Amino acid sequence: MNSLTNANSPVGAYAFTTVSVIPGLLEYNHAKIQILDVPGIVYGAASGKGRGKEVLQVIRNADLILIIIDVFHPEHHQALLNEVYETGVRLNQEKPDVKITKKSRGGILVGNTVPLHFIDKETIEAMAREMGLVNGEILIRSDITPEQLIDVIEGNKIYTPAITVLNKIDLVDDHKG
Repeated sequence: MNSLTNANSPVGAYAFTTVSVIPGLLEYNHAKIQILDVPGIVYGAASGKGRGKEVLQVIRNADLILIIIDVFHPEHHQALLNEVYETGVRLNQEKPDVKITKKSRGGILVGNTVPLHFIDKETIEAMAREMGLVNGEILIRSDITPEQLIDVIEGNKIYTPAITVLNKIDLVDDHKG
């Protein structure tokens, strides 16, 4: 990050060198792009472990998330994705095309413009009621899963593109079988 921006982010040959969010500014074709170096995410971060909630809240405002994984610890990738998911950020997913209009009466009316393969209308109605939506119209324009329906009803999810990069790839012995 230091070579791309005017930042002075600490560099070390050990984990968790970065202990707070470090901002940097990249100027490219007359555009100013802010890059944030955030501390590493630990297991349980979404629940608040290791200042995790603070760090994960920062990424909710990002336009792109760059995930850097140590090539010698690929198991960290899924753990990191789980923590990001738990904080309400949906990486590399499109926001489901579902419109919910609350009404004062009339029950729940479900309409869809596409075939639904992962959930049926009865389940949608039951889930909506379970989540406190008693009267309203739900118009579905994309094939959704039950988890996506929950995300839409809650209305607090962020959909962000992400790129994963393997770090230290130059240290891998290419002669191993």
